[in-house]
Amino acid sequence: MSSKTIDIALLTENKYVNPTTTDWYIDQVLQEDGLVKSALEKLGYSVEILDWADQNVDWSQFKVCVFRTIWDYFHRFDEFMAWIDKVKPQTTFVNSIEQILWNVDKHYLGDLAAKGIPTVETHFIERNDQRDLGAILHEMEWSKAVLKPCI
Repeated sequence: MSSKTIDIALLTENKYVNPTTTDWYIDQVLQEDGLVKSALEKLGYSVEILDWADQNVDWSQFKVCVFRTIWDYFHRFDEFMAWIDKVKPQTTFVNSIEQILWNVDKHYLGDLAAKGIPTVETHFIERNDQRDLGAILHEMEWSKAVLKPCI
């Protein structure tokens, strides 16, 4: 008999677990995660929203983990990969490890676009590119951009 007592862990980063101060962005993240949690609970699942890096969590008590707002992983990539290796035998990740790893490398946006799937217009700044951001924005004819590490 399984010792798992909670159906789903919704994974987030620490700053979205019971924040003492918020802004419009944090409020939006909390609302979205709350909507997912509420919808799953209405379907009869028990759900907790947890910091993926919380060392005090027994991940084996969860039937599945759903990756949601873990946006600090790229600042702590080695720690994140060690966490995945530690936790994957204890529970089930809703997305496969292959899917998660494909997603952390933002080149996946190029993969999607190559298959005809609509994505945001994307330009990859590859390692050793000597241009500054202003030159790239000018070349792309963009007045603003979102920067994400490709990892």
